[in-house]
Amino acid sequence: MQPLPVSEQSARQVQAEILRDKGIKPAAKPTDNVVQLRDFFPDAPAGEVPADLQAFRQEWESCETHGRYPANALRNGVVCWVPDCPTCAQNRKLKALSSKLVAVNVPKRFQHATFENYVCSNPAQQVAVDECRAYADDFQRNRDEGNCVVLYGNPGNGKNHLATALVRQVVEAGFSALIITARDYLEEVWGKDFSQKKALIAGFTGVDLLVIDEIEKTSSGKAAHDEFFALINARYLAELPTVVISNLPIKGIEAHMGEMAFDRLRQGDRRAILFNWGSYRNS
Repeated sequence: MQPLPVSEQSARQVQAEILRDKGIKPAAKPTDNVVQLRDFFPDAPAGEVPADLQAFRQEWESCETHGRYPANALRNGVVCWVPDCPTCAQNRKLKALSSKLVAVNVPKRFQHATFENYVCSNPAQQVAVDECRAYADDFQRNRDEGNCVVLYGNPGNGKNHLATALVRQVVEAGFSALIITARDYLEEVWGKDFSQKKALIAGFTGVDLLVIDEIEKTSSGKAAHDEFFALINARYLAELPTVVISNLPIKGIEAHMGEMAFDRLRQGDRRAILFNWGSYRNS
């Protein structure tokens, strides 16, 4: 039995008719949101759909909260079914992401920070955004190679904003991340005995991306250098990337972290991104 033209019945009915012709009992509604119609025509040329499926009838569903929304779409010969209200789905996604960002230790002030809402008013700011975005876009490689990033320069330049945007994209892509301050790390590790310190470092080595903020708020003595080296070296040996944020110049960061720890950050395709414009808080 040949299916009726799409103009005389819905796309969903066409799908059901094709399945019946193949001796397959269709579900009342597709369970998969993407239906490969061309799979039902193995003899057709690659990428081509029979002429009677070129026409397409839009179907609609209704959401109690957001009203009417399109339930299907035709893209390159593929009928795509929308299983839920797109606005509700997006709200759930944002809520889940917000929970993840809290777990990552993103402060409330920066939970909505993205590359898109970072305001660029000069070319240097655009360079900073482009560098951070490029790193996030290629995070799988950067993660595998342990490529690190240093965001340094003037306060009020948006280093935390871009670091959070980077973390946000990484988390959305399914990787793990954690943001800590240098002071919190030192206070935590100095309160532990040897075995507890080892477990703490192992925990910090268990995330794909570690961000260490406010390096300048710590001592620059040997005890601090030793603890920074223990952390950075553990991640270095595991080939895991670390992002460091500071208002200090490069030499100042090195003085606070110690030469050996800072040297580990230079391995591979590392990035040092300078923020050297006026504070947005003064504008």
